[in-house]
Amino acid sequence: MSRPHGLLPDWGTKPLPAPPPFTRRNILRTIGPGIIGLGAAIGSGEWLLGPSVIVAYGPILLWITTVAVLLQVLLNLEMARYTIYTGEPIISGYMRTWPGPGFWGSIYSALAFLQDGWPGWALAAATATAALLLGRMPTAADADFIIWLGYLTFGACFLVTMLGKKVERTLEVAMWLMVAFVGGYLLLIDLTTVSWSTWGRVATGFVSVGQIPEGVDWALIAAFAAYSGMGGIDNAFLTNWMRDKGYGMGSTVGYIPTALGDRVTLAAQGNVFEVNDDSLKSWRNWWKFLNVDQWGVFGFGSLFGMALMILFTLEYVASGSSMDGWAVTNLQALGIA
Repeated sequence: MSRPHGLLPDWGTKPLPAPPPFTRRNILRTIGPGIIGLGAAIGSGEWLLGPSVIVAYGPILLWITTVAVLLQVLLNLEMARYTIYTGEPIISGYMRTWPGPGFWGSIYSALAFLQDGWPGWALAAATATAALLLGRMPTAADADFIIWLGYLTFGACFLVTMLGKKVERTLEVAMWLMVAFVGGYLLLIDLTTVSWSTWGRVATGFVSVGQIPEGVDWALIAAFAAYSGMGGIDNAFLTNWMRDKGYGMGSTVGYIPTALGDRVTLAAQGNVFEVNDDSLKSWRNWWKFLNVDQWGVFGFGSLFGMALMILFTLEYVASGSSMDGWAVTNLQALGIA
């Protein structure tokens, strides 16, 4: 006998909530998961691996970012189908498949910890903060200072997620502010200091599909591809924020509240809807918002963010410079100065 719900309890059945009218104001109100993904992407690939690869081999390899981001947007949209239909994040869908939630829960928990559980971003941010406070690049003698800054950074991130009504909205606002500040600063630097010929080289690199120089470090190239956009299990986590934002059937199951928010019941199983003319009309309208969120915010933003970082790096950092460790940020800062 067919069991479409798999190895977890069956879904409930409810009508598909209709989205708001597709207007400019409602677009701004409804998009959100894409900016969370874009904010998570900024600070890894764009700041470190991207410049390292481009200084070593030139902007001709930027097509790798184009392909990586394109594939991630398509993946995000396909995973979103499940969330809009059931109100569950895609990970819950994986739990429904053989050999069952015990196996997949262990696998995805391990993958999540390996990618996001170790507080590497907090320590990287602490190193940058230490450089700002010390007025120089930190050395081994500053290790204790950096570690304590890392603890403070990690704690500050934890405190931020306690604010507001629900975690998704808090992250959304925080990411909008961060992306606007970082992106605005980089755009100002690039428009006022980078030559138009460099802009042209970068634009050409994004569409030079298949161009690979001889003697490339394939491990570095693989990391560059992986960190363009989000990558890894973080793409699947976007469906958690789609549910909490209330996309499709997500509004029928609840959301994750902040520690200081209201008490909310988050259903263990999702709900599906009957397919009819009304539900299909709502389905298509939800997809309009989702396309803007993923193609317009996450997709375009990931490409533009990489471009902004690469532009002034190419302008001020000599080709072939050593880009190991924090040398990349040091050379970028010296170039701007």
